[in-house]
Amino acid sequence: MAACGDPADARQATDQLRVNQRLAETCPDGQELAAFVGTDLSGTGRDPSIATRRATVIEDIVRRVAVCSGRLRVVAFSASSAASLPVFDGELRPPGATQIARLRKVPDLVESTVPTIVAALEAAAEALPADGSDITAQFGAAAEFIGQLDSAGAGAHRLDVTLLTDGVQTSGVTLNTAELTVAVAQELASRLPAPTLPAGSAVTIAGIGRVAGPPPPTTYVDALKAFYDAYCRRTAAACTVVTDHVTGS
Repeated sequence: MAACGDPADARQATDQLRVNQRLAETCPDGQELAAFVGTDLSGTGRDPSIATRRATVIEDIVRRVAVCSGRLRVVAFSASSAASLPVFDGELRPPGATQIARLRKVPDLVESTVPTIVAALEAAAEALPADGSDITAQFGAAAEFIGQLDSAGAGAHRLDVTLLTDGVQTSGVTLNTAELTVAVAQELASRLPAPTLPAGSAVTIAGIGRVAGPPPPTTYVDALKAFYDAYCRRTAAACTVVTDHVTGS
């Protein structure tokens, strides 16, 4: 009797396994991946198209953490360090005695985890104030996250931070001015206290200048990028500041 099952589904599963095998080659060697995601839920972050784009980024991160059998913390934030809510905090460890067995379970783990995070973000948007954004405070939150893991004796970790934000900070330092220039932005970044992140940490700040409605001038977006690049480098992390997150990055 012919075996049941859709050949297209089998091919898709095989292709996904190959993608995950390649992704597994990027997992930290001798360390556990610890990923921190901060999602800005000030005004622009509530725009449906931007929320959908960010959900795709979160799915990408969830997949990578699951492939690496790591830990993920996702927080929603807006006007201040106090105006933040935990959205997800836990290990993503697919079951299996071998790497292949674990990688085959990754799609199911992603499929069950991402909707939970998205629903929690929607609830957080109802609870957090929409006016104001304190983005640099999330660097301190990420440092606290990795510090908690280290103090718990959970072994060596490699910290990956992703901040999903338009970059328009209004708390601590004001960046929502059309007169902002690269030079001024870099000078402002040098004034703020910055935590030191562990060696090997990587930070991606994605969505800079991506606002609801008409896009801001390129000169303003360039100034925002200059601010976050200058500030991030003071943490000793490897820094990437972009308008659009690249899947798999």
